[in-house]
Amino acid sequence: MYNGRHWRHGRQIQYTLNTRGAQAAVLSVTYSGNDAGRTFDIFANDTLIATQELVAEKPAQFLEKLYEIPAAVLASASDGRVTIKFVAKVQLAGGVFDVRLLRPGTGQTSPAGK
Repeated sequence: MYNGRHWRHGRQIQYTLNTRGAQAAVLSVTYSGNDAGRTFDIFANDTLIATQELVAEKPAQFLEKLYEIPAAVLASASDGRVTIKFVAKVQLAGGVFDVRLLRPGTGQTSPAGK
């Protein structure tokens, strides 16, 4: 627990999210704005979508980052699920507080949900 919220970190963290048939989605991830010195890759169904470096850019706050999920990744999710992996390059990946799929451009949770 950190500031009343659960979190995870590790060399590799994995979540499986239900797309509920969404053809477009954005991955929303919440981090601690205090974290620094952590660099990790983010994969969606084994496709690299981003490399994130945490640099303590919002001390004492939570920080939300958005990452576009390629349409091809969503289209190839035959079981309607996308696996998100955070893989450390240096030290640890995370800490990750929330992982959600959002509708592009709205900032709202999509039918893909959490």
